[in-house]
Formats: sequence, structure tokens, C-alpha cells
Amino acid sequence: MSPSYALASEMTNQGYSAAQMSKLIVNLYEKASSAPLTTQSKQQLVKEFQSVLKTREEFGDVVGTPFDTWWNTRGIDLFGLDRAPPKVQALAHLHKGNHDISQALDRLKKYADVRKAEGSPSSLIVAIPLGITKRMQLGLISKLLEAHKEEMPIKSAKSKRPFAVQRLRREPLEKGIHLLWLHARLPELTLWRLGVAAKVSKTYSEGLHAINSRVLDSNLDSRHSLAILTRRMLTRAQLTAENAAHGIFPSHEKRLLPEFDNEQVFRRMIKSNPKLIKNKPDSSAKD
Repeated sequence: MSPSYALASEMTNQGYSAAQMSKLIVNLYEKASSAPLTTQSKQQLVKEFQSVLKTREEFGDVVGTPFDTWWNTRGIDLFGLDRAPPKVQALAHLHKGNHDISQALDRLKKYADVRKAEGSPSSLIVAIPLGITKRMQLGLISKLLEAHKEEMPIKSAKSKRPFAVQRLRREPLEKGIHLLWLHARLPELTLWRLGVAAKVSKTYSEGLHAINSRVLDSNLDSRHSLAILTRRMLTRAQLTAENAAHGIFPSHEKRLLPEFDNEQVFRRMIKSNPKLIKNKPDSSAKD
């Protein structure tokens, strides 16, 4: 989704001169700037863009390459770890009528070495009754996992490209990505309608529909609050995309943003995943 990464890809493929590259970089940011850029700002942008070119050199074509292919050829080398991936382990089988759990305790002691090799991830050790239906088993396990829910731990601390945070909050990250995609897909939607479609806020979206809701005095406050929250989340998502292009992920650290041309973002998204264009909703709502 990053415009700067897309420009770095274009530069890689076209072989522009240094002067041409500088002009393209400055132009990308000037389009999004409300005021003319100073000479110093332009020079700083060109200098900072080197990190985008470095990221593009390492990550390659992330738009036109299927993820599995990219992972096997580039990703695993960038994010590969020096420990085994965690796996679900069957530690013991307690047979019906057998009260002796010494075998389970022995297996648990041996599991300590396996656990250490996996980096000692947070785990649950459970006893699953086998005399009930699979559906009941899965339901009980699901409740246990929900009761012991944890944020996703960062697994790339020792990789070439470590993550920029200690704990990865997946839900807001994915919601921001989804919002960026919807904005590129439905650029004609006003911010509050976009917020409803992207489920930015359950509170302010109550009673509103992204397409069919009318603009009324009775929903003015909700629409206004939604527009503010949507703009804020959209900016954070754009910053996340741009920081990723500079090799910092996940991060919404402040930086000057380039122009996010929705049509171009849409084209890149469709090229990356053609299925996303299917079932495009009617977005003919007017304000």
C-alpha cells in the first residue's frame, strides 16, 4: 500500500538517474503537502528515501509475487529464527480407569527440553476427556483459550528484520490495513461512511449504514465523531505503511507522508490479490 515503496520499485525497474530519482521523490511528497517544501526538506526527503530503496532491495516485489513464493525466496531469510517453531504436543494418554499419572509427569519433564528449544512460549497444559464428542471437546478448548488469551508475542527479535515493538497488537493493525484498503476501493465514501464500513467504532456506528443511512440532524454527533476517529485511524495506517517501507514495522511514528493516490493503491491491491475486487458493494450514496 505504500506509495514510497511503489516508487522505489519503479526506480529499481526503470534505472533512473540520480537527478531523476530526486525529482520523483520530491514530487511524490509535494503532492501531499499543504505548503511548498523547503530546499532543506527536499534534501532530507531524498536522503531518507535511501532506507526505502534498501527495504525494496531486501524485500523485492511484494505486489506481484504470491506470498508463499515470496516467503520461501526472501521472507524466511529476513525473518528466520534460530529456534524451533512452537508445536502442539500430546504429552500423555491417560487410559480410562487408570489413576496413575506418573507417565504423564515423566513426559512433562522431557517436554521441558522441547519447550526450551521453542523459546519457552506461553502454553496451556490441559487434560482433554476423550469420552465426549469432538464438538464438545473443541468447545471446551475454545473456552480455555479465550480465558487465557494473550497478545501475539514478537518472534523476530533475532532476525535480520526485527519488529519495532515488543508485543504485536494484531487487531488494530489489521483494522488499519482494512481501512486503507476500503478507502482505496471506495474513495467516494465520506469519512463517516468509511468508518461505518470499516467498523472503526461500534459505539458511533450503531444505527448507521455505510451506504443507506441518510444525513440527519439526529445522527450529526455520531457522524462527526466517526469522521474524526476514521481520519485518525487512516493517518495511523498510512504512517504504518510508510514506516514499513522505511524498514520499521509495525510503527506509526510521525513522518512526512507522500500522496496516497487511491486509484494507484487500488491497482496494487488488485494485482496482489485479484479476489478483492469481487462483490464490490454499491457505493452510490450521496451526502
